[in-house]
Amino acid sequence: MDIDRRLHEAGQRWRESQGPALQPPDLASLGEDAPPRQWRKALAPMAAAAAVAAIIFGFVSVNGATTGAPQLPAGSLTTPVPSVSSTSTEPSTSAARRAAAAAAAAEAARARAAAEAAVYLQSFLASWQKDGLNAAGQKYLDPSMRADQTQGNLVLIAGTVTSTQPSTALGGWVSADHFTVIANFDLRFSGNFGAWGNGVSSRFVTFVRSSAAAPYQITFATGP
Repeated sequence: MDIDRRLHEAGQRWRESQGPALQPPDLASLGEDAPPRQWRKALAPMAAAAAVAAIIFGFVSVNGATTGAPQLPAGSLTTPVPSVSSTSTEPSTSAARRAAAAAAAAEAARARAAAEAAVYLQSFLASWQKDGLNAAGQKYLDPSMRADQTQGNLVLIAGTVTSTQPSTALGGWVSADHFTVIANFDLRFSGNFGAWGNGVSSRFVTFVRSSAAAPYQITFATGP
């Protein structure tokens, strides 16, 4: 139902219910000859306006209570709860993961190089035993380590690489083309064994090559 019509009907009912209770003032006491009908006509608009105002006030109060925002208890405070986001830590987490991955890759590369070094050294010992130190040196050794004579060199009759491990000495790990390992040997010589000793010995061995396709040139050292 239209609100204006409801208000009008409510005001009309109120005027009808209040009409009989209103009595015209005593004309003699007022000293006027105003007729009763004119007095009622003057009072009726005021009463109607008051009734309409009361109805509007009640309507607004009721609707405001039912449709307005929820009322908080007296003295209560609302504090916004900050949201926790993981995006702020994402950059540092990603950097840590990349660093860990790079470290793991470098460690794996060093392990592969140490294993390859063991195979390469064993091949050198086999060549030394078969072809002599001079011929083996031309193929495997750095020029500074090669024998400068074809005769009178140490004669190897048996040799084994027992272990290799990456070393931080003598440059340590530079790349797969330049690194140093600690190698342990078990060598047997015929006659003179020189600085090697007859039996178990250890050496720092540095491997250098110009490219992945080139052979390593190795250098032996008894200490860093």
